[in-house]
Amino acid sequence: MQVILKQKRKYDFIYCKKKRLTDAKIRFFYSILTFFLVFAFPLLPGLSSAKLIMVGLCLYLALKRNSWQKLNKINIKFKKSIRSYLSVHYFLFFWTFFLTVYYREFDFSLTSMWLSSLILYYVSFVFYTKASNYIDIPKTIVYCFIFQCLLILLSMFCDTFYNISSIFRGDVDKIEVYGRLRGTAICGYQFFGLATMYSFVLLYYILHIKLFKRKIIYFIFLTVFALLNGRFSIVALIIGITFYFIREILNGKLRTAISFIVIMIVFIISLIALLYYYVDMISDPFLYKVVYNYLVQPLDSIFIDGEFRTPSTDYLQDMYESKYIQQFFIWGSGRFMNEAGGYFGSVDAGYLRILGYYGIIGFIFVFFSLFYLIFLTRNNLDIFTKIAFFCLFLAFNYKGDVQVYHNNIIPLMVAFLFFNKATDCDKSLEIVDE
Repeated sequence: MQVILKQKRKYDFIYCKKKRLTDAKIRFFYSILTFFLVFAFPLLPGLSSAKLIMVGLCLYLALKRNSWQKLNKINIKFKKSIRSYLSVHYFLFFWTFFLTVYYREFDFSLTSMWLSSLILYYVSFVFYTKASNYIDIPKTIVYCFIFQCLLILLSMFCDTFYNISSIFRGDVDKIEVYGRLRGTAICGYQFFGLATMYSFVLLYYILHIKLFKRKIIYFIFLTVFALLNGRFSIVALIIGITFYFIREILNGKLRTAISFIVIMIVFIISLIALLYYYVDMISDPFLYKVVYNYLVQPLDSIFIDGEFRTPSTDYLQDMYESKYIQQFFIWGSGRFMNEAGGYFGSVDAGYLRILGYYGIIGFIFVFFSLFYLIFLTRNNLDIFTKIAFFCLFLAFNYKGDVQVYHNNIIPLMVAFLFFNKATDCDKSLEIVDE
């Protein structure tokens, strides 16, 4: 009898070990696919990693038994979660199409963005529904961006890796302009597009930092690489710390909030002071360029000129003073891109582009769609993160076009809104939707 029990325990141990190994492989597999979906890096001409996920889902549905029954259940869940947002999205799609035809501009670039974004909302939801059985979606998103930080570092300092991985980057013709200072991510979106992605992930991470083990290390990585891809990402850092402070106070944790703020401020100021005063001691020319362009130059403009100025802020100010685009603010123009493929009116600020295309009425509808997606859909995201996300959208649209129809933002919003796991603290404060 004892021999039989020992053998049974041995078989149970082997079975559990194999099951854990299998589960680990499945989690790794879905983590890789999440990376593919989020960063949408080019694989072949006309084929990105995100499109590969779409093709894979179609093949899965075509070959898997009872897959259409499962898809029907997901469709029901999708409609319950997103509520009437689909109607808002459909309306803006047709309104966008109507305007460009009415004004005889026939610029369908924005119309196609509304259509492709609708497809990506659905694909992201279906994929995350399947993947959520094995991985925590929001945490996996954060880990994907940490991994992306390591890939960027390799690309910056290792010529061999940079050359080998160059086929997996978008906007490759612009990368050399920055001397590999920016645009080195394995990603279909670079520069401001990638900076917005890092900013939303950084904001989510700050407000959910307690869910992660290596808090400080991850914070440093996400902050540094968000700023490296776009200095405007500092807005996400400010909003995140502010809302973290407010939330902890409302939770009755004033001491924790003050400690967190003090640590972050001391760390940031110490790092800035160290780099600013010892920048001339940096021997590596590439690293010197990074520190000088992203830290020394902006601070010198404050200390010497008495105001914060960079070539980027000067260009932004010139855009907002443009008289040409302002003439379309009432009724719109129905044009998003010019005939040469550049930005219509030579402006890329979100507010100006949306007003220039739609006019004031369409502008209101577009931002209502953003409000509806964040606040009125059925999701478990806490109210502090919702408000913080909305504030970040508003802030980023001053700099560039960051909206619900942009494919780089959609997989992040779907993950954080509809696949976030509400904490006990959130439920006790009644700050999540049921």
